[in-house]
Amino acid sequence: MTIKGNFQVGSTSFAHWFNTSFEVNHNDKFPYPVVESNFNKLMDMLPQFTGKTEITIQEFVGHFCIMYNETGGTFKPIREMGYARYMFGTNNGLKLSYNQAPNLLAGNQLKSWGLINDPNDVALWNGQVFPIGAPQPVITASFKCDYYRFRGWGLNQLTWRNGYMAHIQPFLPKPIDDYGYTEFEELLSETNYDLACKAYHSFAQSSPTSVQAMINGNYVPYGNLISGGWAQYVNGTYVPRCQSLYNALTANVIA
Repeated sequence: MTIKGNFQVGSTSFAHWFNTSFEVNHNDKFPYPVVESNFNKLMDMLPQFTGKTEITIQEFVGHFCIMYNETGGTFKPIREMGYARYMFGTNNGLKLSYNQAPNLLAGNQLKSWGLINDPNDVALWNGQVFPIGAPQPVITASFKCDYYRFRGWGLNQLTWRNGYMAHIQPFLPKPIDDYGYTEFEELLSETNYDLACKAYHSFAQSSPTSVQAMINGNYVPYGNLISGGWAQYVNGTYVPRCQSLYNALTANVIA
């Protein structure tokens, strides 16, 4: 069976069914409800984020479970949460620092902009421990550096300079590096569904094999694509969610 946009499960809309009948009985896998208005808006844009006018139930489930996870059930293109210090560092080894390749290092960027010159300062800003003692103007200017600019955004939390260049830059009227900090953050707003859908589709199509596998009900390759091969998430969270939701949908009448 295929769907062409928003659809009903039984006699109610999918989002309402999910919140009132499914999620409450499966909150071990789905810990939060869906924001219905945002979900409904997104489903009206199905062709923009899938490149198709209709998709299979397997595809829907695969996309839904990615967006559910990456947006916390809000189904809006949100920014990765956390302060500059969090994006810059490793959170005591619990996460990757964004101040590393393929991003440009903050120290080298700040030096090229004429904001720092001392080799010690450059080394500090090229590291992965946030220089909290730096002058405030330098800290403020660092928000335009790659470590903070290319943190997660969108329906699949796109990250890193190469990700933005490949999947956001083609849809912008000018080079990414020409945007000021405030201008860029306004561009990547929670209301910019058009850009978010285009970026999501562009990223998905970067691996046609994984997309085809999802169409056939094999969610592992698509989960690996989105998560960067994070097996614990794919096998422990994403795939079980997909299977649970797919089984529930196919056990109901879908219209």
